[in-house]
Amino acid sequence: TRNLYERVELFAGRYNEAMHKNGLSYFETFDSPKAMAKFKEIGLTYLLGTFLPLLRERGMIAEFYVTLQAIPRGGMSWRELRELVAAGNGIGAHGLHHRQLAGFGGRRKAIRETVMRVEVERPRRILEARLGIVPDSFAYVGGGFDATLRRIVREAGYTSARSILPGA
Repeated sequence: TRNLYERVELFAGRYNEAMHKNGLSYFETFDSPKAMAKFKEIGLTYLLGTFLPLLRERGMIAEFYVTLQAIPRGGMSWRELRELVAAGNGIGAHGLHHRQLAGFGGRRKAIRETVMRVEVERPRRILEARLGIVPDSFAYVGGGFDATLRRIVREAGYTSARSILPGA
């Protein structure tokens, strides 16, 4: 059998390479409108022009996690998100402001529970209203989570949550 993930890994490698060539890091893309404009130019051209067709030709779909703050900054338009949905892809929430919500390894204090609720619940409602789909998955910003955040995500109606932390 052929490794269907080969192209996904290839996409990630080329995408990261393009980001680094333009002097961007992961965090800069969400903190700077100028960087977000470059991110849009590099990332979305490749995403919609190359990666989405690769998924289609293989009969595959993907889950895309959206930070709502990135939309007005040029991260992705509602039209582009609807294009991903129309192609059968999933849209998950990644918070309102791309903020680390949980305490992280003792280096950072957790955000208040009321703020956690807003960052988790509001994206789900907005994505549903704007895209006509109810996101069922949440991606923890920076991979960090704790028992309180897990409970809030579950209470908000998400059926799954993702972390980038190995073994989480």
